[in-house]
Amino acid sequence: MKLIKEFEVQEYKDKIVITLGFAIFIILLYLLFYKPIINWYEKKEEYREYNLKSIKESKIFEAGEQRYKRLEEELLNEEKENKETLKELENKSFKNIVAFEKNVDDMAKKNSILIETIGRIERVVETDKSYIPYIVSGEIDDINRFVKELEEGEQKISFSETTSQLDITQSKGRLTCKLSANILEKIEEDKEKVEELNFKKILGYGVKDIKFLKYNEKEYIIIKYRNGSKDIYFQGEILDIDGIKYEIFIKNREIYLKYLKN
Repeated sequence: MKLIKEFEVQEYKDKIVITLGFAIFIILLYLLFYKPIINWYEKKEEYREYNLKSIKESKIFEAGEQRYKRLEEELLNEEKENKETLKELENKSFKNIVAFEKNVDDMAKKNSILIETIGRIERVVETDKSYIPYIVSGEIDDINRFVKELEEGEQKISFSETTSQLDITQSKGRLTCKLSANILEKIEEDKEKVEELNFKKILGYGVKDIKFLKYNEKEYIIIKYRNGSKDIYFQGEILDIDGIKYEIFIKNREIYLKYLKN
């Protein structure tokens, strides 16, 4: 029995060795060649995918950068246009209510127009648009010319934004209207122009009479208007006109406003 076993082992020994050798060869082939090649292909595919991803991200980044530059250019152009628009609007606006009333007053004198009443300024919130009630009278042709020259001036004044009423008696006319214009709140840099303003000029032609009254060591100013109303002020009183503070003072029986620096 022992001889048979030895004989069988001897008989299959070569086959076993060959089988083991082949198995070892396959394992070595797998470990030394197949697996490295597979890893190499996998790495190559990963590299290709990463490269494609990098190229894609680079293109996205470039597109984003170009879009950013384009938006930046558009923003700069828009800012430039806004500045030009604001500059143009400022050139067509009046610096303050005094400049506006002087312009209207000069045009009225040029066309022989009598300004009877100037109402209180009405401002539109968050804009520079203002409406000022006026009552003027004169010859019909003079009134037409007065209106036309104001509307066609460099600093735009409009009569058409609100209702106007023209009363005609023979050849005379009386125009009740609201003038609309852009009026800023700027103060002139020239100190002589801002430190003293004649209050009567600001009140306009609506003033009928001004009286002075001294009482309890205070000097009062009583201003009566053509429409029957009146205002009472006193020397040293602080007024806020279009957001600018002034102090009332009397000099040579004239009323002046002194600009108060903030």
